[in-house]
Amino acid sequence: MTGEELERFPLLAALADPEREALARVLELLELEAGVRLFDAGDPADGLLLVADGRVALSSAPHAARGEFGPGETFGANSLVSEGRRAARAETLSRARVLRLGRDAFRSFADAQPRAACRLLEALLREQARITHEAVQRMSAAPVDRPAAGD
Repeated sequence: MTGEELERFPLLAALADPEREALARVLELLELEAGVRLFDAGDPADGLLLVADGRVALSSAPHAARGEFGPGETFGANSLVSEGRRAARAETLSRARVLRLGRDAFRSFADAQPRAACRLLEALLREQARITHEAVQRMSAAPVDRPAAGD
């Protein structure tokens, strides 16, 4: 994967070409067949995943939640800066190329490219804020269960 190829990830739009090239050097490329599990809920969370090609499903059994990610989309951003456990299972729905930015690789990137790492973190925070805003909007639009009169 080259820095030029990373341009198609909206998350990386704020990075300059040399910064994307530096980031490309620390990414791990995973070429996967359909039905490959990337991780399970409860596994250690250790990096950001970027879908270069194909489709990946995230599912959380306790919450019956499911999402799909395709080319240009990312997930697992919190694990770049926070240790913890994965909240969902990730599995490929098709052949896929997934890029992994592990926490240690991110820290090395941040040491070498502090301004670029800061811009990447800012983009991750904007994305988290957008997701939170959308969730709040959906919750606000959902009907409220009210007890029947006399209950």
